Amino acid sequence: MESALTFLVAAFLGGAAAAALRLPALVGFLAAGFVVNAFGIEAPVWLGWVADLGVTLLLFSIGLKLDLRTLLRRHVWVTTGLHLLLFSLLSALLIGAFALVGLAFDRDPGAIALVGFGLSFSSTVFVVKHLEEFDDERSLYGRASIGILLLRDIAAGADP
Repeated sequence: MESALTFLVAAFLGGAAAAALRLPALVGFLAAGFVVNAFGIEAPVWLGWVADLGVTLLLFSIGLKLDLRTLLRRHVWVTTGLHLLLFSLLSALLIGAFALVGLAFDRDPGAIALVGFGLSFSSTVFVVKHLEEFDDERSLYGRASIGILLLRDIAAGADP
């Protein structure tokens, strides 16, 4: 717990120092990480996951001009969860049916569930480009679609 607090305090101080110097907070966060690492302080286990999540959100917010408040809307969370559950289940059932007749690569339930989860995804880039083509990325359904796709991409990159 002590190392986690050290990292959080260092990140806060680094971000504040960068802001005082009129630099992006990210510069301060990176500097804080280098300083703490130079002192040999061991990073907590969860820090890698939080860092991956932060980079994913940063890339999406830059690349898609995404307002992160969109992700906090109930219809985005509910739709994402239902879609992942329903399509993962349907895909796994289809793969399982193929396995029963010998057309699938594996009969292991874990492997079938993983393939079903993977098949439930669509291309975020394709959907965003399609929304941009019709100038719909700022519409309600466009923002919701981008938010749902981002949450699904985060779920795909999550380390269980």
